[in-house]
Amino acid sequence: MTAIAIVAIGYLGLVFLLVKAFEGPNMFSNGCDPQTPQSFASMARVTLPDEFSDFDSYCWGMHGWSAEARFEIDPDDLEPFVASTSIDFTQLSAELPQRVNASYFHQSKGMMKSFLYGFAESSMDWYEEIVVDTSRPDRWVVYFVVLAG
Repeated sequence: MTAIAIVAIGYLGLVFLLVKAFEGPNMFSNGCDPQTPQSFASMARVTLPDEFSDFDSYCWGMHGWSAEARFEIDPDDLEPFVASTSIDFTQLSAELPQRVNASYFHQSKGMMKSFLYGFAESSMDWYEEIVVDTSRPDRWVVYFVVLAG
């Protein structure tokens, strides 16, 4: 009976440690809370515009990690935002590749009438991608993702 109790306590302890290990670094949950956009900006190493709206973000990771956001900006704020990334603003194009990594983009791509696309890969461990919905002249929707590790 004592051996069963020891095994049960050991098993429960192991489960507790595994749960705490996954809770701590937010390995599978949202590591950049949409309520605090600066957590995304810090993780993605970008500077968000002074004014933006409808911000949503999601970060996750294990061996590698991803930081992704969707937000609306004034069209005049696009160039300064892109300047804070590794993406060359002059290389933005109106053509999409076959594969786009930004998952927020996939939720609304059918509604876009016009867009800009760009990416930068500064090393095998760092990839940035942006899709900008330019359908509305007064407000643009930015889909930005960083894949690292």
